[in-house]
Amino acid sequence: SLVGIAIKEEERRRQNKENLSISSGKNLTFALASFALIVLGLGMTVYIYTTFYSDSATNIISSRSNAPESVIFAQKNKALDVTGLAPDDLIDRLKNEVRNPPDLLIGQIENLQFMKTLENGKQTPINISELLTIIGSHAPDCLVRTLSNKFMFGVLSSAENAGFIILSTESHDKGFAGLLEWEGQSMTEDLYQILTSLRPNKDLLTKPYEDLVVRNIDTRVLKNSDGTISLVYGFLDWDKTIIIAGNQQAFIEALRRFNTPKPTRQ
Repeated sequence: SLVGIAIKEEERRRQNKENLSISSGKNLTFALASFALIVLGLGMTVYIYTTFYSDSATNIISSRSNAPESVIFAQKNKALDVTGLAPDDLIDRLKNEVRNPPDLLIGQIENLQFMKTLENGKQTPINISELLTIIGSHAPDCLVRTLSNKFMFGVLSSAENAGFIILSTESHDKGFAGLLEWEGQSMTEDLYQILTSLRPNKDLLTKPYEDLVVRNIDTRVLKNSDGTISLVYGFLDWDKTIIIAGNQQAFIEALRRFNTPKPTRQ
């Protein structure tokens, strides 16, 4: 009996050791599996963020730079430091942005934010008068004096990429009169290249603008020899918000977004 009890006790101890060993292995396997799931979850979170949310975060400028908000919704915002740039240099950069906007899908809009660097190293946005001066524009003073500092230079990615400028005037009548004067003097020469990325030929530089109704908006348009609209301008709100676009599609898309509330980030 004593021998039998001793044998059973020894078997019980051996069984307990085996169970402990098995249990330890299970705990290790469970810990490794949990760690792997955590890593996988973090990876999926990063992937989802970069895929679905990075689009709106691309090229966003730090709030310290006081970058202006776009007038209409744009998928991307990009800063251009124009400090010390000559007119030809800025024109070439704008033409390149219009011709080949990087990482911009068809139908998307990029908002270019023009900044200058101050002596203290901080950046601040330039006003519309400074932009017109840098690109060598000859816009009449009677128009420039009516413009507020709220403006936007956008690029629409499409089959034929085009840029557009949205301006805000304090007076519809004075603003429209200034546009007509600019049209008759140098609007094509000043804006055609940066809104179409192309050089105008001599015939286009002297061609008159025409009246045209686009989506119930009275506009003035410049047409190529084949009848294609190269420049179009009008008022998005029939009042004080001016747009000058490099083609009709850019004008229509800007009008659509102007009349659509900007999406809010959750």
